[in-house]
Amino acid sequence: GTLLCSATGVDPSSADATCNDTTSIVSIPTAHASDYTVQYYLEDNHDFGAAVDSQDFTVIDVAPVLTSYTTTDTLTITAGGSDTLTRAVTFTDNNGDNDPTLVDMVFFENGSTTDACSADENDCYRFDDEDLSGAANCTVSDRSTAGTGKTATGTDASLSLSCDFEIYFNATASSDWEMSATVTDGTGDTNFADSSSDTEVAALAGIGVSEAGIAYGTVAVGGDSSVQTTTMENLGNQVLDVLLDGTNMSSGGNTIAAAQQHWHPSSSSFTYGTGDFALVTSASTGTETSGCLNRDMAVRNVHDTGTEDEAIYWRIRIPAAQESGSYTGTNTFATTASSSCTGTLN
Repeated sequence: GTLLCSATGVDPSSADATCNDTTSIVSIPTAHASDYTVQYYLEDNHDFGAAVDSQDFTVIDVAPVLTSYTTTDTLTITAGGSDTLTRAVTFTDNNGDNDPTLVDMVFFENGSTTDACSADENDCYRFDDEDLSGAANCTVSDRSTAGTGKTATGTDASLSLSCDFEIYFNATASSDWEMSATVTDGTGDTNFADSSSDTEVAALAGIGVSEAGIAYGTVAVGGDSSVQTTTMENLGNQVLDVLLDGTNMSSGGNTIAAAQQHWHPSSSSFTYGTGDFALVTSASTGTETSGCLNRDMAVRNVHDTGTEDEAIYWRIRIPAAQESGSYTGTNTFATTASSSCTGTLN
């Protein structure tokens, strides 16, 4: 066989002959098993060979080791939208890259949670138990073919897993988003250290209105419309107040002043002119009378479910001497910082 090591000049009546080999008996990768055998041969000073003997040994199951995390792109999210973020982890297993079976990949905001977090659009995105023999949400690369014997769990020690995370507009604004991975093999779960390079999710302010318009319908001269509703949606990751203004309504050469539209923050059956507010043509910070709605609109917990949305209710009064026609105008909802408005409606 191949000479692994040797010990010479030893007097066996007074000392043991010790021969240590730390590199050649077991190559990397080698599958963990208990039935490996090394044979050894003895030779005396007369070049007489003794009988061959052998020793059984075990290659233990070792845990995977992190090589690196890879960042290939940056986030660009628009109000109400999302962006795909690709993150990859590369690791080794000295028993072979077929030895690990599952990987958890987590992208999380390190200031508010840890990689043990439950999936949450605000601060925790994760893929759990991705099967390395056929991942459902991620891509496995560089996984070798399983062999037999020492290569039963792969002919190579290294492999990578790349995952595409869809990050929504309501993800927490922070420069401290990190990556983490946990790999499962026969030793159990090995949780790798978090990535050292952080990802930034930028601050994003955005507001939407569910309804396409405010349809007052046919209203008699001198009369009030029925109550109409608009629903405000926070489409960013900031707590918001709202600036609300509008244009005069027009039909041909005739107009209805914007202030003929009144709004109420909470009552779906308010009486026109009682506890409500007239629409202004130019909103400014301050109170509700200047079009500044002190709402403190919360960031959505789920991007497509508006449990945090808020309604505004509307009526219009047609002046007593008004030309008939089909009048239209534009009402504008704009975001402003939650400290901008000082009214009492939130």
